Amino acid sequence: MARNYINDGAFINFTAAADIASGQGVVVGSVLGVALESVKTGAVGGAAIFGAFELPKLAGADIAQGDPLIWDVDAGEFIVASPDAGDLLNCAIAIDAAGTGTTTVRARLSPGSAPFDINIAVVPSVITPGASPYTYANASGFDADVLVAGGTVSAIAFSRDGATFYPVGITAGSVHLSPGDKVKVTYSVVPTMTLVPR
Repeated sequence: MARNYINDGAFINFTAAADIASGQGVVVGSVLGVALESVKTGAVGGAAIFGAFELPKLAGADIAQGDPLIWDVDAGEFIVASPDAGDLLNCAIAIDAAGTGTTTVRARLSPGSAPFDINIAVVPSVITPGASPYTYANASGFDADVLVAGGTVSAIAFSRDGATFYPVGITAGSVHLSPGDKVKVTYSVVPTMTLVPR
C-alpha cells in the first residue's frame, strides 16, 4: 500500500451550511453527494458520492433511462436542460426513466471512477430519536452500526422487512444494520444514538 494512500473515495465529509436531511442532495465543491444522516447547521456529516439514489427532479423534465443529469443547485433537484451558472453538469445518470409529472428519479452518482461497492470510513453522525418507540431505517447503500447509550431504554429490536421486529436482548450497545434494515428503540428517557458507517 502506498504511504500516501488515504481512502477509496466513495464518501466525503462536509460541513453543513444549513440543516440537511438524511438522503438530501449535498453539493460539496463540484461534487454531488447524498447525506448519510441528518446534519445540523455547522455540524460535520458524511455524504455518499457514489451509488444509486432516488432524488428530486423537476416535474416538467422528461427523463429517459441513461440520460445524463444536471443538478440544479438552487432548487435542489435534477434537470436535463438550461442549467444556470453553478449547476452541476453530468453529475449523475438516470438508471430508470422518469416522465413529465413525476418528482423523483432514480440516479447513479457520477463523481469519477470510484468502484460501486466500496465503503470507507466516514465520521460517525448523531441520530436524533423521535417519539418512543423510535424506528431508524438504514436508507444508505452501506452497512452501518447504530450505537445506543444512556437514557432509559426498555427494548431494542431489529427488523429486516420493517414488519416483523426481533428483540436483540440488550438495552444499550451496538446493532448492525445492512441497507434497508431497521432498529426500533423503546424508551422513557431518550438515549443517545449514533450511526457508524462500515
